[in-house]
Amino acid sequence: MASGDPGAVHIADREPGWALTIEGLAGLRGVSRPQGILLEATAAGSGALEDEDAVEDELETVWRSSSGEFDEIDELLARTSRLAERIAPVQRKRDDSGLVYDEDWDEEGRLAEWRERLGDMTNLPPLMTAGAALDAWEEIEPLQHSPWLGSLLVADLLRRRGKTLHHLSALQAGFRHAKYRRSRQSDLESRMIAFARAVELMAKADSKELDRLTLARELLLRKCKDRRTNSRLPRFVDLCLESPVVTVPFVAKELRMSQQAATTMIDELSSNLRELTGRRRYRAWAVI
Repeated sequence: MASGDPGAVHIADREPGWALTIEGLAGLRGVSRPQGILLEATAAGSGALEDEDAVEDELETVWRSSSGEFDEIDELLARTSRLAERIAPVQRKRDDSGLVYDEDWDEEGRLAEWRERLGDMTNLPPLMTAGAALDAWEEIEPLQHSPWLGSLLVADLLRRRGKTLHHLSALQAGFRHAKYRRSRQSDLESRMIAFARAVELMAKADSKELDRLTLARELLLRKCKDRRTNSRLPRFVDLCLESPVVTVPFVAKELRMSQQAATTMIDELSSNLRELTGRRRYRAWAVI
């Protein structure tokens, strides 16, 4: 996965290409779906809505014929709805003073322009499409509040095109290792070459990290030999590799055990785990 960022996790949990849709972009930005898009989709799907109306009429008939069997459910739903109406939706805190962000920044228009360019790249090879899409994102700058979404969207694009089936590419990790720094004075050829170089460095770094974690897993599993068949130690080993950091409460929750048992399990593997905080309380560990 690209990182532990919540946006990356949200994208990785969905179908490939979800982040590039209207619903996906709205969800990642924390905004509702644009009204114009909603009306357009509603007009285009009028035939489907007529079918839905017929189904709803049939369900209503069945509902009425149930002679009050669902009265308790109706009451529960009504009470839940009243409670939900009292809860104000949480809005993202943004600076509206105009000192940090441009008030006239048309994010919807810029996003539409970027998606239009993306649609013109369908005939390009996947990697070239990803490079051109990221270059267009940095040129158009659609989101002034969330510019970091660009690399995640491009990673999801690579996943949709079948280059990375089971993970999101950590593109920014490759750019951190690369010597190239983007400049408006650079021509398109130089920027595309820099993108390809960053992908190459990312692949090499990921390969080294995979080898390191594979070796660490083998060393940790050696300590699981001659254990009971129902021992949770092998599952704890996998948990250490799945999560960048583990804590006692986290292990206890995931493995459904007491915190004392989790502490004992961590102590058994302490020679292959590194304590990160240097404190006696609220400690955290990671694989060496």
